[in-house]
Amino acid sequence: MQGEVLTVKEAAELLQVCDRTVYTWAHRQDFPVLRIGTVIRIPKNLLLAWVENQAKKGV
Repeated sequence: MQGEVLTVKEAAELLQVCDRTVYTWAHRQDFPVLRIGTVIRIPKNLLLAWVENQAKKGV
């Protein structure tokens, strides 16, 4: 995989939301998350694409 992989905290800081919001989103089917055991990582490029897609939907 290419690109930066973010922790939940880093993703929350990037999007200016709280950690709990990112954890909630991580349970969505369409949210780009990698689970390694109990560890959650989020590919930055996929996260930004997801945000853009959500904005297009008006969500």
